[in-house]
Amino acid sequence: MMQNTTNWLEHDMQERLDQRAAKQRLRVYQEEQEEWKTQAATTTSKQASQKDGDDDDGRVLDFSSNDYLGLARDPNQQALVEERYHQTLMDRYNNNTNENAGVLGATGSRLLSGDSGYARQLEVYLAKCHEQEAALLFNSGYDANLAVVSCLPADVVIYDEYAHNSLQMGLRLRRKSSSQQQQQQQQQHHYSFQHNNVQDLKRQLERITRSMMHLPTTSTSTTQSTPPRILILVESVYSMDGDVAPLQQILDLALEYHARVLVDEAHGLGVFGYNTTTNNPEHPRTKAGGTGVLAQYQLQRHPALVASVYTFGKAAGCHGAVICGSKTLRQYLWNYGFPLVYSTSLPLHSLVTISCAYESMTSGTGQALRQQSHAMVQLFRELVQQHILRSQGSHESLQQTSDRISLLPSTSPIQALMLQAESSSSSNHNPHDSNHNHNHSATSAAQLCTDFCRLVWDKSAHTIRLYPIKAPTVPLGAERIRIILHSHNTPPQVHRLVQVMVQCLMQMNMLGNTTTSSSTTTNSISRASSRSSSSRMYQSRL
Repeated sequence: MMQNTTNWLEHDMQERLDQRAAKQRLRVYQEEQEEWKTQAATTTSKQASQKDGDDDDGRVLDFSSNDYLGLARDPNQQALVEERYHQTLMDRYNNNTNENAGVLGATGSRLLSGDSGYARQLEVYLAKCHEQEAALLFNSGYDANLAVVSCLPADVVIYDEYAHNSLQMGLRLRRKSSSQQQQQQQQQHHYSFQHNNVQDLKRQLERITRSMMHLPTTSTSTTQSTPPRILILVESVYSMDGDVAPLQQILDLALEYHARVLVDEAHGLGVFGYNTTTNNPEHPRTKAGGTGVLAQYQLQRHPALVASVYTFGKAAGCHGAVICGSKTLRQYLWNYGFPLVYSTSLPLHSLVTISCAYESMTSGTGQALRQQSHAMVQLFRELVQQHILRSQGSHESLQQTSDRISLLPSTSPIQALMLQAESSSSSNHNPHDSNHNHNHSATSAAQLCTDFCRLVWDKSAHTIRLYPIKAPTVPLGAERIRIILHSHNTPPQVHRLVQVMVQCLMQMNMLGNTTTSSSTTTNSISRASSRSSSSRMYQSRL
C-alpha cells in the first residue's frame, strides 16, 4: 500500500529550516517580541511630537528604524500628505478628468489601466530632482533592482561583495542566451570585488578585459577586439556597515574600461546632498538638497553612470522606488523590466506621499533635519569613543581598540557595533572576512549580539530596542548590532543610549576592570547629557 505523501511539502520545508538552524542561520519569529513592538507603535506619535528630550516618560526610543529624517512618524508630514491628496481628488472631480487610475487602488499595470497623468508628472519631477533625462516608478526598491539588473544587456557584471540581496537576485534572473554553451559562459560572467576596494575592482576589470578580448564575439559584437560590455553594481551607502562608496573613483575607473555603473541610493537619499545656490548672478538657482551621494559629489551626470535607484522606504518615509537614467533606459525597462510590466502600479495616495516626501527632503527644513541627524551621529561616535573604545582619532575613522569591541567607520546614520567572542580574539581578526569558518566563535559572536540587545532592552526599562544582525544577512562571523541615529533623536537620548550600552558591556565582562568603573562612567555620561541639553538642536517642524 502506498504511503501517505501528501505532507511532502511541509516535510521538505521543515527539513530546510532544520538545516539552517543547525548552521546557526535560522531567522525566528519570536512571539515575545510582540509586546515591545506594540508598545513602540503606540508611542510613535508621542515621540514625534515630543518637545523636551530630557524626559521620555518611558517611551520607546527609536534607534533601529530606517526613518532617518522622521518623516514616516511626523504628524505634520501626514497632514501635508492628506491635504495634498484631498486637493488632488478635488481637482480631478472639478476638472472632470478621465484618469484610469482609481482612488483606492491603481487597478492595473502601468502598461494598462494603472497609468495616470499624476504618475507621469511625478516621474518628470523626480528626473529633474536627480538631474536625469527620465525616471520610472517602481513598487519597491527590491522590484526596481530586480528589474534593471535582470534585463540590462551586458557581457559581464561585477558587483561589490556587500551588494544588497535585491541586486544579487537580479543577477540570478538575468536572461540566458539560447545556446547551452553561451548559458554556461554567462553564468560564469558574474564577479564580485572586495568591498569598496577600488584597486581590487581595477584588477577585476583588467583581468576580465584581457580574457574576454580572446573569447568568441557575442551576437551583438562586430569584432573580437571590441571591449567587453561590463556593468558594475554598487550602493552609495551600505545598509549593514553604513560606509559610503568611493563613487568618484569607481565611476572614473569604469570610464577607463568602457564600463557602466548602476548605483543603488537606497540609504543615501534624503541623508546626503546639500542645498546649494548657483554662482551665476544672471541665473541664480537653488539646487535641491537631500537627493543622495551622487548629488553631493556632483556625479549625477557622470558619463559612466547608466542608472541610479532611489528607494522611498527609508529617509522618504513612505514606499516605492524610482530608477533614473536616459529616455532609452526608461523605454527599455518599460519593455523588459518584468517586475514593472506584470505588477499593479502604485495607487494615487502613494504617489502623493512620494511627492510630498521629496518636497520636504529637498527643502530648507529637510536640510535642517539632515544636519540634526549628522550631529547625532557625531555625538554618538564621540561618546562611544570616549566611554567604550577609548581610542584617539577623529570620529569618522574610529579604529578597533579592543579585540572584542569595535565600531565600524561610518559617517552615515547607520552605525555597526561589532562584538567578538573571547575565543576568536586576534589583533589581526577581520570582522568582515567571509572566509572566517570558526563556527564556535561565529556562533558566540551571534549569541553575544543577541544577548547584548536583550540586556539593553531590560536595562533601559524597555525603552531602548536594538536588533542583532546575523548570518545570512551578514557573513558568518561578522554579526553586529545595527544602531541608527535620526533627526528625531536628541542629545539626552543619545547619552542615555551610550550609558545603557556601557552598563550592558560591563555586565557581559566586555569592558574589563582596568577601565573606569560602571558608576563613574555612567555618571559622567549623565552629567554630559545635562550640560548638552541647553545647547542641543531640535527637529524642525514640517
